[in-house]
Formats: sequence, C-alpha cells, structure tokens
Amino acid sequence: MPRIFRVASLLAVALFAVTLTGLALHIEPPQAHAKPLFQGARIDGPTLALFQRACQNCHSENTQWPWYSRIPPASWMIAKDVYEARRHVNFSNWNSYRPDEQVDFLTRIGIAARTGRMPLPRYAFLHREAVLASQERLQIYEWSRAEKKRLRAAGQLSQSSFLRGDWRQAPAAVKWMEHLTILGHWYFLTTKIGELFVAAEHPVTIA
Repeated sequence: MPRIFRVASLLAVALFAVTLTGLALHIEPPQAHAKPLFQGARIDGPTLALFQRACQNCHSENTQWPWYSRIPPASWMIAKDVYEARRHVNFSNWNSYRPDEQVDFLTRIGIAARTGRMPLPRYAFLHREAVLASQERLQIYEWSRAEKKRLRAAGQLSQSSFLRGDWRQAPAAVKWMEHLTILGHWYFLTTKIGELFVAAEHPVTIA
C-alpha cells in the first residue's frame, strides 16, 4: 500500500507540474472586438438573440473564453473546437460569403436546428444557457427557410451553385443535359451487359 501511495503522489505532483507549466506557457487567445452576426442578412432580434446565446461562442469572433480554457489539456480541446467551428461557418463573416454559399449554410443551420445536432452535447453540458427549447429550434429553422427564400427571390445566386449540390439553382437547359447524360450512361451500361450475356452463351472456341 505505501508504494501505491507513493506512485499516486508522484503522479499527482507530475500532473500539477504539467498544469503549472502549461499555464505559464499558455498564450491566452486574443479577445477580438465584438463583431455583429449575420451582417447583410434579414434577421429579427429574437432569432438573432438565440444565435448569440447558443452559437456565437464557437461560430463567431465573439468567443467568450472560460477560465478553464487556460488549463491544458482542456485549452487545446476548446481551441480546436472553436477553430473547427469557425472553419465550417463564421457568423461574424456572413457578408463575406457569396449568396449561394449563404443558402448552403442556411440549409445546414436549418437541419442542425431541427435535428438537435447543434449545439454539441458536450458544449451544452457545460453551457446550460445554450440549450435550445423545441420552439426555439423551430424559430431558427423557420428563419433559415425565410432567409433562403429571400436570397433566391433577390436573384443573387450564381449559376455555378448547382455544381456544389444546390440542384434547384441549375438552369433548366443544364438539368436536361444532365438527364441526357444519365440516360447515355445507362444505355452504355445495359449495352455492355448485353454483350457479356451474348459472349457467355456463345463462347468463342480457338482451334
């Protein structure tokens, strides 16, 4: 037993030393100036407040770094989560995205709100204020649909948006070309299958 206590004590001292070293070397993330969310979008105050409450800590430049974000290894995990979230979409840079990109993001926001995928469970566990009620999720979903409709009605979407998966934005002629291409592929495939069956029924014998 004494040996176990000695080992445990050494591990505790080592962990404490690593923590102190991390605190000494850790550079606290810079506190960026607050930037408004969804610049250029048409969003009402209550819906914007939901994003500020539940989303902006990771998906904007307005991150509020908690005290434990200075303690390794939690600091590394939090910094990585914020970096990945901003890389996916940064609401502080909304007006820098093209309209077709905004439509794509709005689709993802609506899906995340309806399915409860966001905010992440581990984040919501530590930030209970970020938990959204079902009515609040529906509110975000309905706003995302309305904003997509507004962008499409404004006619600002680029014709190349369908190449990234927004099929509804493709010109009608391009849709017909795509249908013809698919039919051509099916014709080629069925022809090759037929040739294989014929070859199997009438094998060629070499004298």
